[in-house]
Parts: sequence; structure tokens; C-alpha cells
Amino acid sequence: MDNKSKIIIIVLGVISVVLGVIAFQSIQSFSAERKKYAREIDRAQGESEDLRGKLQQANSELSSLQNKLETAQREMTSIKTEQENWKSKYEVALGEKEELINKIEELKKIKESVTVEDKKGSAAAYSASDDSYWASVLKDKAGLEIEVAGLKQQMESLNMKMEEAAKKNTDLEFELNELNRIKTDLERQISYSEKLSKSLSEELVREKKDRKVLSEELGKIRQDYNIMQQQLSDTNNSKMMLARQVSDFKEENKILTKKIAEMDQVLQDRMGEIMKIKDSLTTMRSQTTDISTKSSKVVELPPIIVKADSSAAGSPMSGAGVSAQILAVNKENNFVVMDAGESSGVRSGMLFDVYRSNVKIASIKVIQVRSDISAADITYIYPGQQIQVGDLIR
Repeated sequence: MDNKSKIIIIVLGVISVVLGVIAFQSIQSFSAERKKYAREIDRAQGESEDLRGKLQQANSELSSLQNKLETAQREMTSIKTEQENWKSKYEVALGEKEELINKIEELKKIKESVTVEDKKGSAAAYSASDDSYWASVLKDKAGLEIEVAGLKQQMESLNMKMEEAAKKNTDLEFELNELNRIKTDLERQISYSEKLSKSLSEELVREKKDRKVLSEELGKIRQDYNIMQQQLSDTNNSKMMLARQVSDFKEENKILTKKIAEMDQVLQDRMGEIMKIKDSLTTMRSQTTDISTKSSKVVELPPIIVKADSSAAGSPMSGAGVSAQILAVNKENNFVVMDAGESSGVRSGMLFDVYRSNVKIASIKVIQVRSDISAADITYIYPGQQIQVGDLIR
């Protein structure tokens, strides 16, 4: 009993220590996870703010580039319009040039015809009106040549403007392509930023849910910790109660040990008495055997018949009112020892029945009596039964 109590106390102590260690580790791990999630949330919020700033900057750059693109498109439109105007003017100038060339050709033909007629006719034939006519023709010719020269200069300047406009158009197209590329990059960055912002929003929502779950788990852990503390307190109380019980068990063990020693002494004394009874029974049986042997050698006499007195015990006495237990069983000599003697009213020759669980298993007859114990022969055993120590005698 003492060893069991010690084992129970040790097991309860180990369970208490393990529960304390588990609770401490749970709290430490939860604190670490909470700090980790807080750092992750702060980092995600910082990245979100940076991305929002970059998104705003990209939007402003995109607006600026869109304005530049619109301005360039307007300039291209105006340049194209001016180009169309210059083309129309150039075509008109070319038409006038063709007309002037035709007029000059006509004048040359007229001049050649006039020159041929001058060779055939006389110089007197010329009049003052003809001189004025040719003077006006030459003047017109000179004016037309000046006008053609001016038109040529205008055409050259127009060609230069056209080349500049074409170069500017090429530059604007290159810049437009560059702007389109930048716009595509910005649109891609904006799309990525929107996706990243959406992902961060979803992560923030998940983190909020996780924080809520962690808060609930923390509450459960605290509740479990309180329960564990209560269980630990109950365990300590149980430990104290068990310690008191162990102390009581030790006292009871001492008392039981003392009683067992006393019982051992009593049993030894009774076994000594039983051995004495056994020896006396063996002696009596040997004497009876010797007497029967001697009597067998003597001449047999006719039996003597004596009338029994009605008051005498003509039949074996019943042991009514006496209750005892079997202390020992001697199967070799077919007798038992019971814990009742003269002080309990047991007399030699009494008949008793042996019971186990209120079932009769045998019958015995007292042959010797001492003050506290008696010996009895086994007169009958019911089939399938055996007398054991502890069986009741009535």
C-alpha cells in the first residue's frame, strides 16, 4: 500500500509538471506567433503605402504623358493641315509656272516671227506702237521671271519646311511610340499594382481573420490554462489528501503489522496445541490398535449388554448454538481443528456440520477439547466437496 501511494504521488507530480510546461510553452509560442503576425502586418502596410505612392506617381506621370500626347497630336494635326495648304499653294504655283512658261513660249514664237518679218521688211516699217508693245512684253517677261524666281524660293523654303515637318513628324512618331511604350509599361505597372493591392487587401483580410482566430485560440488557451491551474490546485489538494491518507495508511500498516504479529503468535500457539492434539491422537490410536491387537489374542467373551440410562447420552451430542471456523485441515489423519473449545461450550463427542456459502459440505465429530480450540474427526464429506481453512462450523 505504501509503494502504491508513493507511485500515485510521483505520477501526480509528474502530470502537474508536464501540464505546467505545456501551458508555459503554449503561451510562449502564442506570444511569438502574435509578434510575428504583427511584424508581417506592419511590413505589409508599409509595402501597401509604398505601392499606393508609386501608383499615384504613375497616375500623375500617365496624365502628364497623356497631355503631352494630346499636344503632340494637335501639333501633328496642325502640321498636316499646313502641309496640305503648302501642297495646294505649290500646285497653284506650279500651274502658274506652267502658264508663264507657255506664255514665254508664245512670246518667243511671236518674237521669232517678228524677227523674220524684220529681215524681209525695212526698218522704217516699225512704228512707235510696236516698240511700246515689245517693251511691255519684255517688262512682263522680266516680271514673270522675277515672280518665277520668287516662286522657286518659296518652293525651296516650302521644301525645307516640308523636310523639317517630315523630320519633326518622324521625331513625333518616335516620341509617340515611346509614349505608347511608356503608357503600356505604366498600364502594366498599374495592373500589377492593382493586383498587388488586391492581394494585400486579401492578405490583410486573412490576417484579420487569423488574428481573430488567434485571439479566440488565446482565449481558449487562457481558459485551458485556468482549468489547468484549477486542476493543478486540485491535484495539489489531492496530493495533500493522499499524503494524509499515506500517513494514515502507514499508521494502519503499523497497527496491522502489530496485529499480524500477534495473530502469528496466536497461530503458532494454536499450531503447537494442534500438534500436541495430533500427537495425543496418534498415541491414542496406537494404543487403541495395541489394545485391539492384544484383545484379538485373548479368548473372546460373549458381549455384555448394558441397558442405557435414558438420561445418559446414548447418541452423539449436537453442537447447536456453537459457531466456529476451520483453523487447520489434516487430510492424512482425517481430522480438522476449529477455533472453539470448552469456553464456547464445545464438548467431546459433539456433532457439527461444515458450511461454505450456506452450503453444507461435510459433517465432523469432536474428539478432543481444549479451552479455545478443538479437534474433530471428519465423519462425512459430500461428493465433490473439500474442507478448507475458513469454512464455517455450525
